[in-house]
Amino acid sequence: MAGKKKVLCFMPGSVGGAERMVVTVGKMLSAAGFDVKYVIVGTKHGIEDFIPEDIAILRIPIRKIYHFGISRIANVIRKEKPDSVFSSVMYLNCVVLLAARFSGTRCIVRNDNGLSLSSRLLFLGMFLTYRMADMVIAQQQEMREEILCKLKLPSEKVVTVHNPLDTDLIESKLKVLSPYKNDDEVRFINVARFDTAKAQDILVRAFYLLRSKIQNAHLYLIGNYDKEEETYVKVSDFVKENKMEDYVHIIGFDKNPYRWEKNAHCFVLSSRIEGLPNALIEAMYLGLPVVSTTCIPAISRMVEEGRNGYLVSVDDVDAMALAMEKALNLKNIETTYHPSTAEDVVSLFDCK
Repeated sequence: MAGKKKVLCFMPGSVGGAERMVVTVGKMLSAAGFDVKYVIVGTKHGIEDFIPEDIAILRIPIRKIYHFGISRIANVIRKEKPDSVFSSVMYLNCVVLLAARFSGTRCIVRNDNGLSLSSRLLFLGMFLTYRMADMVIAQQQEMREEILCKLKLPSEKVVTVHNPLDTDLIESKLKVLSPYKNDDEVRFINVARFDTAKAQDILVRAFYLLRSKIQNAHLYLIGNYDKEEETYVKVSDFVKENKMEDYVHIIGFDKNPYRWEKNAHCFVLSSRIEGLPNALIEAMYLGLPVVSTTCIPAISRMVEEGRNGYLVSVDDVDAMALAMEKALNLKNIETTYHPSTAEDVVSLFDCK
């Protein structure tokens, strides 16, 4: 291990886009010869399923990040003596930045969402701590501009790095049988946790309109849910009221969503807001026609109308239903998204 640059990658234990991106970055660094360790902060589990067996995992099992989180993280940093630390979830970024400052360690953070989604307290924390970062990664140009404007950071500190794709992982998980039981279905799929921001409540309403035209249409919702969460309740109630239990399938979390996507006919992103939607990017990589809201400007650059998908305004049920119908006619789909390469990612950590 002597001579290798060492990086600690911090993340919660849950499985979301930001956590998955930390895993992807760590894998790229490890493949480039870095000594990488993942540090899971908190008591949640799930992300371990995506971490290669040959990369070490450390745990800081605190229930709340403010329960001595800074000192616990700083202790790990001082013990491990990394060249750099990395984090990709906004609330955790603030704590890791403080711990890295106390430990005198280089720190890179990736912003996982738009600042408009942050609470006042989180925004204040970011305003005070992000200036301690050696580098802040924005997922797309508009996010970079927002960070520069609202957090008042120097332009050289904030870089745009599009989300890289872990194609090796995706391809390995496609080597399984289709999970679907009926080949006569027309399958629409959404992959996201149930949340107001993800707007599955709008999607099921659009699907209800679509079913009046396509009787064998089925909607599959893949993602974590809490039965008391507002969006899940709205979706569940709407499905029951309209007797669609046989056509709307709430699957829950699956560590292999790609088997569902690969064997579907259309991917739908119904979100009201996103950072840069990994699920949409992965669906396009798999060759699925897509329907997406224009919840962030970057999506309009990724989806080409009538070529690989259709765009609709946020919360427009009628337009979404029509777009879902039209998307079924698209063939020979090609992605127009250009992910960052491993070299783009590694260069951020390869400091002299």
